[in-house]
Amino acid sequence: MTFVYEGIGRRIPLTYAMLSTNLLIWLMPRVAPSMTLLCGLRAVIGLNNTLSMAAPLISDYVKQESRGRAVTVNTLAIALSQIYATQCLVPLTQNMNFDESFTISSLMMLILTIPTLFMIREPKPKKLASSVENPNGENLPINDTEAAAADSFQTDSQEEDQ
Repeated sequence: MTFVYEGIGRRIPLTYAMLSTNLLIWLMPRVAPSMTLLCGLRAVIGLNNTLSMAAPLISDYVKQESRGRAVTVNTLAIALSQIYATQCLVPLTQNMNFDESFTISSLMMLILTIPTLFMIREPKPKKLASSVENPNGENLPINDTEAAAADSFQTDSQEEDQ
């Protein structure tokens, strides 16, 4: 999944995954009479979950020393969302029909999705160094092309000295 995020960025795949999951949850009771459509819908929701869980946001924004804590907070958030769903959402929608129940669930997810999408920022690309500075303060070439160019430059300057 990393190649998706490196190729087109973070915001587009996450926007697709979150918004389409909201739509698919809303559609779930409407396609339920057809087992084939229901299984297909559930498979797409699973792919969307994989896409959103594979987002490299922690490695983009959290210092390496704190990444373990960030993963722990993420896992805690998943656990709290499960508790919220079973302790608050299920009792709230228990006496409703399936269409109303899934509509409320989808709307609650949408309410949480929209602010989340505004929080996602594309990481700034790191500048690649074309040379490495040695202890004497001189820039040393990194690759063979730069090394050859540096050798020819030194040769030319040495010829001028003679």
